[in-house]
Amino acid sequence: MHNPISPKNNVKDVWIPTPLVGEKLWQFLDESFVNRPHETLNERPIFEVLSEPKGEETVREFLQAFPPRPGKTPDDVLADAAVQAGPFKYETAYSASGGLLNILLPRPNERVDEVWQDLVTQYYRKVSFASEQEQEKRLKELGILWNYTPNDIFSMLTPAQVWAGGGLRESDLLTRFFEEITLRFSKKIKSPGEAILRSLLYLRSWQTVPLAEYGFRTAFQIIRAEREEIRLKKEALAGYHRPVLTFHILSEWDAVAEVLLDVLSPLYEAEFVEASLRLWRDVSAKITPKSVEGAAAAVAFSVAQRLGWESPAEHFATLFGVTPEAVEAIQAKIGTSPERNS
Repeated sequence: MHNPISPKNNVKDVWIPTPLVGEKLWQFLDESFVNRPHETLNERPIFEVLSEPKGEETVREFLQAFPPRPGKTPDDVLADAAVQAGPFKYETAYSASGGLLNILLPRPNERVDEVWQDLVTQYYRKVSFASEQEQEKRLKELGILWNYTPNDIFSMLTPAQVWAGGGLRESDLLTRFFEEITLRFSKKIKSPGEAILRSLLYLRSWQTVPLAEYGFRTAFQIIRAEREEIRLKKEALAGYHRPVLTFHILSEWDAVAEVLLDVLSPLYEAEFVEASLRLWRDVSAKITPKSVEGAAAAVAFSVAQRLGWESPAEHFATLFGVTPEAVEAIQAKIGTSPERNS
């Protein structure tokens, strides 16, 4: 495995296609510096240490031994490491580096963000609200929904994953990629436009190649998984848990949806609860269950199977107070094909 970043937060000499790419590269190094584990911090990242009692003192001592890159001060690093999580729209994703998957792209903004514009159009502008409070609540909910929706202006990362920043594995991949384009293009390309185009085309192909040393996962899969790990840690440190949002899934509620929400919400992450509600929305017209609880258990079990979980039918049967046979009978009608978000 490469050693892309030294303790002094420097990288090897590589070819930088344009000044903006160089600017975003340094920005990524700042983000990953506070996110990756450090041996002298007991293999913990700076953002985690900073959240502990006397954490700032510990981090400042660390930075005396391992200073940040030129141009960065210890106070800058502390600011980079400070965690402020929802409930609000992670607008700083627009100004973040976006990491390897986005380093060759121009900086995005809300005006060109089709995901955000579509959400606002569908669930805000076309809706009549009874009060300003309801309008404000909906905008807040839209921001939260946007945070966790894969977005093409972020190369199909979610804004929350961009907000969280990359870590050690992405740093390794970034250095590997820049070493490869340095060898391929640095002496052959003269114009900035050609440099970006050829580098981006190469990146989009390169990021889909399975890597043996990472269990044959692709660079995209590795980066997304690492950023999701960091996102979960940062939000947990901030004491934030994403609420379940239902306005975009169900316009009408029935008994099964109510039971799903009531039983699953205290126990599972919002994504699982919402996936269960979405699946029930999609299959409810085809199923006439004898038991509301049995249908709810079967839906949750089906979502767990589609996610690759190993939870048996007995688990959800117990959770909803029905028999495993009832769960399996209804689940057979639902099927286990992968869920498609909508």
